[in-house]
Amino acid sequence: RRVRQTIGISDIPILMLSARARVDDKIEGLRAGATDYLAKPASRKDLLARVEAILQTHREQGAKVIAVMGVRPGVGTTTVATNLAIALHATSSKRVIVVDAHLPFGDLDLLLNIPAGRSWADLVPYLNELDSDVLNTVLATHASGVQVLLAPGPQEDTDGIPENALATIVTRLRSMADYVVLDASPPDWKGSAPLLEVADIVALVLTPDLPSLSLTPLALDLARAKRTPPPEVYLVLNRAGSGLAASAIETQLQQKFAVQLPEEEEAATMAANRGVPLIMSQPNSGLSREMRNFAKIFAPALREAKPGGTRFLGR
Repeated sequence: RRVRQTIGISDIPILMLSARARVDDKIEGLRAGATDYLAKPASRKDLLARVEAILQTHREQGAKVIAVMGVRPGVGTTTVATNLAIALHATSSKRVIVVDAHLPFGDLDLLLNIPAGRSWADLVPYLNELDSDVLNTVLATHASGVQVLLAPGPQEDTDGIPENALATIVTRLRSMADYVVLDASPPDWKGSAPLLEVADIVALVLTPDLPSLSLTPLALDLARAKRTPPPEVYLVLNRAGSGLAASAIETQLQQKFAVQLPEEEEAATMAANRGVPLIMSQPNSGLSREMRNFAKIFAPALREAKPGGTRFLGR
């Protein structure tokens, strides 16, 4: 009852494990706020099945969390995350929040031309009190309509931030959006493990070169190992056509690419320098078209921009 009355944690799933096995005891536990009730002694198989069922139901009730992670730095993770978030919002009118989950040098503010202000680090002292009012104080709104949660700047002291703090914040954001897109560090970096535990989907970004190819098997294993059941993992080939053949990489990894984003270095650089994502500045480019197709994987009902709706995506 105390948990259910505490702001910030009132809706977390609770499995009550008790030695009291009478029907009246179970009813009392459920009325007190338990999501499910299991009497002792309980088998490990039964306990795990109950936990998985509760967590799956909890995830389905909130936003889909999509963690966009590179197999290594420099593969264009932020470009993929920002354009994906905008595509999801513009073609569906769903509420989308994109989170800068890079430490210590997030740059979502630069790519989206958002003045550096409050960040998710400002929420850390209030982890037990996170509700929509508190979260809205640090969310910025981009011109596309996507909401943005920035990372702390390089001048901020992040040494004392708990490793699972951002994962806790992301969990709270589920109730405020239809999609939460994480612009995150590679799976083997410090701080990535808690995010993988809350992600429903992992979009793993690589480029067509040997360094990326050599790191991808480990990244795939880590992406699937942190959660039960494991998240859906999609491979994203960025800068396709600029190096190794996509078919050769697929053969080596024994997994198909969900999307192949063409190399558009000049346009991507200009978009980054202007702080206007490519899907807005050049909606008819090959990369923009592929990003819209990629968004449809996560929301199959999505179609091209509806008549009278947001127009910068074009056709």
